Amino acid sequence: MILLHFVFRVYRTPTDEELEILGTFFATFASTILTVFIGALLFGYQIERTDAKRIRQLKVLLVAELSETLEALDPANAVEVQLSDDSSAEVVTAYVQPVVLEQAIWDGFFDPSNAEAPIHLAGKIRGYSTNVAHLFSILSIRTTFGPGSGRLALHAIRDIEETRRVVVKDARSLIDHR
Repeated sequence: MILLHFVFRVYRTPTDEELEILGTFFATFASTILTVFIGALLFGYQIERTDAKRIRQLKVLLVAELSETLEALDPANAVEVQLSDDSSAEVVTAYVQPVVLEQAIWDGFFDPSNAEAPIHLAGKIRGYSTNVAHLFSILSIRTTFGPGSGRLALHAIRDIEETRRVVVKDARSLIDHR
């Protein structure tokens, strides 16, 4: 500013021209500052709206995934597994994965104080699917194990059923609290 005034004095610019140039300079400077400020406000507003939309989408997807998990783990979907020549058991053998639940955890959808239950639920869902895979592996190599394979399969079925009940209870609880 002082430098600009000095340049005007050296070149003997008339005062009215100097004031006009300084006015243009100040107007340009003020509008630039105002533009940057408004841009920052709009950027913050857009990020806030985008986050709110993402949270709404995650909530809808999370409820849909948990509802689908509950439907897949419904006891009405149980199949009969032959343990031996004279015994069988029913078990729900659905593969379920907590894809949206894990994404919601990673994206910070849950408050840190409330994230423990969803993290445990995701682990239990993965554990359920692992137990189902274990049962299928026992059933596929049943002839190798001989007479003891029925006990192994029964033990795997008990693990599946116990995990299924816990997953169903925790999924319902999470749906009710969302």
